[in-house]
Amino acid sequence: MTKQDIVAALKDTCVMLDERKAQFELMIHALENEDVATAGEQEESDEEEVDVVDEDQEDGDEEGAENSDSSSDAAE
Repeated sequence: MTKQDIVAALKDTCVMLDERKAQFELMIHALENEDVATAGEQEESDEEEVDVVDEDQEDGDEEGAENSDSSSDAAE
């Protein structure tokens, strides 16, 4: 194998490694974007749960107010 053959083989290897690097970078970005999307969905889910709990508490407060009014009416 001559120096020219070695240089040519090394250049081919560099091109192949650049292509592989680009593929790896795409996979990394895809996985990072997936993690971000998953985290965003989890935050939305957590917010929805808080809203449901708040609505349930509000409903309970209104019912409690109605019950106290009716019990005061009964006392009169």
